[in-house]
Amino acid sequence: MLEWHEVRRAIRRNSARFGAILRNSLTPDLPPQRLVESHPSVLQARAVGLFGCLDLVDGNGAELQPLSGPTNPAAATAVGALKKALIDEGVHSFVRAPYLHTAPPLIISEEELRDGFGRIDRALDAFDDALGL
Repeated sequence: MLEWHEVRRAIRRNSARFGAILRNSLTPDLPPQRLVESHPSVLQARAVGLFGCLDLVDGNGAELQPLSGPTNPAAATAVGALKKALIDEGVHSFVRAPYLHTAPPLIISEEELRDGFGRIDRALDAFDDALGL
């Protein structure tokens, strides 16, 4: 039987290991760099441990909408399409334009992590389409 401290150590190791995959993006097929390179709506990506964030932009590369400013109706429609696509893909994420946050479970496997980012990739296709990109 596992002791609680062993479980906590395993979770920290898992987070550090897969967080490195997110941060370093050693090859183009690793998330999140692949998402930045394949989606004109994603300006950049960053991660600390397994908590990540994608910066979303419009077709001109400008911030989709300011956090404290008024809602841009075109951006709101596109963000709605992104949220729907994420739900259709089975991904529950926090989207607050101009940011898409990722926070998979700390006990995730590498296969599940890659599958999750594949689902986000497909949802971003719908977002790009909604922006006309």
